[in-house]
Amino acid sequence: MKTCFLILIRFGFFLKCFSVFAIFCGVSGFGIEYGFSDENSPKILVKDKNFNFGKANQNEKIPHVFHFENIGSGILRVRKVRSSCGCTAALATKKELDPGEKGDINVTFSTGSMEGHKSKTVFLHTNDPGHPVTEFKITGVIMAKSIQNSSYQNSSYIDKAFPGEDIIKFSYSSDLSSGKVLRPEKNKFVQDLIIPSPASVDFYAVVEGISIEKEVLIRGKTPFLIAGERTTLPFLSIENKQENKSLYKLSVKLSEKAPVGRFLGSIILYTDNSFQPSVIIRVSGRVIPKDETVFAVSQ
Repeated sequence: MKTCFLILIRFGFFLKCFSVFAIFCGVSGFGIEYGFSDENSPKILVKDKNFNFGKANQNEKIPHVFHFENIGSGILRVRKVRSSCGCTAALATKKELDPGEKGDINVTFSTGSMEGHKSKTVFLHTNDPGHPVTEFKITGVIMAKSIQNSSYQNSSYIDKAFPGEDIIKFSYSSDLSSGKVLRPEKNKFVQDLIIPSPASVDFYAVVEGISIEKEVLIRGKTPFLIAGERTTLPFLSIENKQENKSLYKLSVKLSEKAPVGRFLGSIILYTDNSFQPSVIIRVSGRVIPKDETVFAVSQ
């Protein structure tokens, strides 16, 4: 009887040890899979996660290759590669990387009809317990197509539909010199914006066949870059000159070929400022026929 009792005690102790061992193995497996690393875990290394393509045109495909490496002691498995939008295609060259092995992600960004400063993200999902998701950034400025119209048939050229895609609309405070702008969606003042002075360009009355030039200063509270510009008026030309890192001088010239009649349009400047990627300057005026007599009366 005593012997049987001792056997039962030893068997119970064996079961406890087995249970602890099983639990330990289960937790270790869970750790490798979901975030607790050990000496046999894989580890991803990426030296450059950002790619700036600079300037690109609409309907253009921009290829790039991101590189990564397994510097751990376990096999690195690529579970999934996805992007922040359908305009960016990404594909990993390898699904499994042995320790010390390198892999690539081939990325193609399609600009489509986009305009202005853009930023897209590619997500790489792996079994690295320390970094299960690695992000790669693609940024740059997409230039809009210039409006070409050599025949000015309309006697009253008015642009009623101002471009609104990907453009942040601001409500200026009364003190423009302070650089404070009210952002409606958050209802608070924000600093470090780009401000045109004057905020709009008015050519008033211009005699047919005469070219007139106006000047606009573009100031920023912090350094910025004007990456491109366009206008909705085909008889308007723009030239910008950088004075310093936070100041541009914009020359706006009305062509002598401008048609008779009233005109209303806009200038769109594309910047590298992610908060204010576009700046809109309104342009207006009236071209009068040569045979109209205009008297200037001075008091």
